[in-house]
Amino acid sequence: MCIDVIVSPISDDLPVLARLGLHIKKQVVKRNIQIRDLKPANVKIFSEELGAVNWENIFRENNPSLAFEKFNTTVIGIYDLTCPLKSMKIRKKAARKPWVDDELLRMIGTRNALYTAHINEPNELSSAQFKDQRNLFNSTRQKKMRNFYSGEFKKNASNPKTPWKIINEVIRGSPAPQQYSLNVGGEIVRDLDKNLGEKYAAIVYEQLPKDNYHHIPEGYFHFK
Repeated sequence: MCIDVIVSPISDDLPVLARLGLHIKKQVVKRNIQIRDLKPANVKIFSEELGAVNWENIFRENNPSLAFEKFNTTVIGIYDLTCPLKSMKIRKKAARKPWVDDELLRMIGTRNALYTAHINEPNELSSAQFKDQRNLFNSTRQKKMRNFYSGEFKKNASNPKTPWKIINEVIRGSPAPQQYSLNVGGEIVRDLDKNLGEKYAAIVYEQLPKDNYHHIPEGYFHFK
């Protein structure tokens, strides 16, 4: 234990500070999360299981709420079975993009500060300052990114595989959504939302009191 005397006009007497050499164990924070096991084999099984389901009882249900409950229970049940949750460690924060340099980091700080100032005191001046800085940051970032990839292409011009790797890195963030189809009474249904919508639109139209709503055309309830 160490004793220190603080020379400060906090009080009439000089305060005395005791420092204790305590060794406190650092708390270990679990960095595991639960994610779906969406590997291609599981997704394929999920699609096959959906295709094997008999959906006629759902399409015959006249109550939309009950139909959705049956549909949701069926799909979620198959999803939980074929694509179970698995534990995964959270990775450390990824390194920043290679074109993000100190200049861009300073611009990010300035942009965020101007945004905070505008939120606290919104006015035309603060809005204009924030937008100008935001636009400047976006244009500078795009320029640095283009210069980086241009340099990478030139540097690896003799290696035919590297340019394609770079191209994939640029575009891989937006894969095309996977489409699923269902077999309903021998008919392949690909646009499930549209089919269900048209079915229940027709049910609503049939249940309307025609005497009071004779002016409503049948096409009015066509689902788009």
